[in-house]
Order: sequence, then structure tokens, then C-alpha cells
Amino acid sequence: MITKEISDIIKSKKSIIIMILVTFIPFIDFGINVWMCLGDYWLNPEAYPNGLPSWLYHPSYAAFLSGSSEGHIAQMLLVWLLPFYLLILYGDSYMKEREIGYHSIIKTRESPKTVYICKLLTGFISGFSVIWFSMIINYVLCLFTFFNGRSFGGIEEFLEQLPAGLISLSIQSPIMTYIVYIFVFSVISGFYCMTCVALSFCIKSQKILYSICFAVWFLQIISPYSITYAIQPFIEYGMREIVPALIIFSSINVVVVSCCLYKVCNEEI
Repeated sequence: MITKEISDIIKSKKSIIIMILVTFIPFIDFGINVWMCLGDYWLNPEAYPNGLPSWLYHPSYAAFLSGSSEGHIAQMLLVWLLPFYLLILYGDSYMKEREIGYHSIIKTRESPKTVYICKLLTGFISGFSVIWFSMIINYVLCLFTFFNGRSFGGIEEFLEQLPAGLISLSIQSPIMTYIVYIFVFSVISGFYCMTCVALSFCIKSQKILYSICFAVWFLQIISPYSITYAIQPFIEYGMREIVPALIIFSSINVVVVSCCLYKVCNEEI
């Protein structure tokens, strides 16, 4: 069943549009950073007799998740609106099936609990994959374009004065750090897509579903323990902020998925 669900995602026009959009948005961030770091060098190469400018970003710092571009437009478009992409990608699929009566046909072949679990797993796979693919493409571009970069926005100049912690370790091992953050962001995306799927089993109104998914996500962004701390490297926040943010996020997801599973099982009985 999971294979069929994934096949349906790949064949869906709206899902393909979301995949393209999620992949394209980091290009905005990439373009801004390229122009900011290399624009003057390209226009006035004679002003740089020693080669590239000293402020050229390290590839990891230039990449999307670091949020180093002016205005942070791309980050707001992708991170803040993440529920929108996940819902259209797959999160509201069960609601769509219920609207056309297809869910009744599925129930004749599989138990509601089995359908629920399969859709949760498909939600995680789709949410994880679309973000992983987008972030990897962006990072590869940055590795090639900024391969001679060494700057971390000036943070590296105070490295000796920084306490031994996450930011110090991140600057010492930037490539490994960034790969870890890509993985964490992908996992977060996968789990939140699961939450969207779970809520679609319990909520019959599309407006309410979208509103709740956005509200829960946005509250976690503006929280003192913002989930963004767990997906943005090279910032001043360390494990004291990241761990509580992940615990809050995980707890919300577990509660929602468990409560919806209880409802699904009761309906089955």
C-alpha cells in the first residue's frame, strides 16, 4: 500500500508542483548570497588583485539553512510555510479521498488502523524526501560556488573567545555540521507531515485542517524554544534551547498521532 501511495504522489500534478517549488525556493537564497559575496568582484575584478574577496562565505554558511542571506526571504517562504507544502504534497490526501468516497473502497480491503499507519509512514517518507532533496541540491551548489570561501559572517574572528559549545564545534567542523542539520530538518519535516496526515483523519473541514496545522507550527516557531533553533546552524543558541525545542515538537506530534490513532481504532470497533 505504501508503494502505491508514493506512486500516487509522484503522479500527482499538485505534488510535482510542490516538489518543484520546495526545490526552487532555496535558489532565491543562493542567488542573493552569490550576488552579495561575488557581485562586486565580478563587476570590478581589478579591485581584487589578490583574488576573491575575503568575505566570501564558507559553503556551509552560504547554504540555505544557515540563513545568511539579507532579508531571509527564502527561509520565511519555506520554513514558515512548511505546513502548506506538506499538506498539498500529501498531508490532506485522506481528506481528499473521503470527499470522493474512495476511503470507503479502501476500508473494504484494509482495516482503518492499517490505512492510518500506512498513510503515516507515507507522510513521513514524502515529507522527509522533499526537504532532503531540496537541501542537498542547494548545498551541492554552494560547495561548488563558494569552495574557496572561509567566512562565517565574522563569527570565526571571535572563535577563541566563544565558550566551548555547539557554535564553536560547528565552525570547526562546518561540513559535517551542515549535513547533520539537513538530516534534522528533513526528519522534522517528515514527522510534521505525519501530524498533518493524522489530523486529516479527524478533521473533515479543509479550512480547519489547514488552520490548525499552520497554528501549531507557527506557535512552535515563535516559541521561546523555537523549532528553528534545531534547523539553523551557526547561531548563538545551543543545546539548552535546541533540546527543549525538539522535546516540545516531538511531544506535540506524538500526542496528535496517538489521539488520532485512538479515534481511528474506536471507529473500527
